[in-house]
Amino acid sequence: DTKKLNEEMMKLYRTEGVNPFTSCLPMLIQLPIFFGLYSTLNLTFEVRFQSFIWINDLAGPDHLFPLGFTLPLMGEYFNLLPIIYAIINYITMSSMPVPQDEMQAQQQKIMKYMFPVMMLLFFYRMPSALVLYFIVSGIWTIVEQKKIKEKLELMKAAK
Repeated sequence: DTKKLNEEMMKLYRTEGVNPFTSCLPMLIQLPIFFGLYSTLNLTFEVRFQSFIWINDLAGPDHLFPLGFTLPLMGEYFNLLPIIYAIINYITMSSMPVPQDEMQAQQQKIMKYMFPVMMLLFFYRMPSALVLYFIVSGIWTIVEQKKIKEKLELMKAAK
């Protein structure tokens, strides 16, 4: 019973003096850092026209090749890094455990597809250095999740 569960959770929050919105606090702390990182990478002279692999300018999108036409919200160039990041997001979302609640499981299923698409659109015109940062962070998350799962399985097997 989802309604009963939510009522009991809110009752528990009240009795223990916990604010459920405090879980958003780390995200709010990170937000100015991300804005600062974005503006720094956009304005810093040292990353302008610095190349890395196929990227000619780390301060701009990674324009791999021109499309020959213009896509709404995306522009006229094919950028590979945001697509790689969307794939990493999909892998990360797919590796999350499925919730017991059917409604939450349905929301997670929708987010598994919508979040990578949203991030693709959001990062498509961002500086490639910023997208590279998020790619490395996403790969680190996947590796970390895999190590944690392996450790948990070893602990279960030892019991």
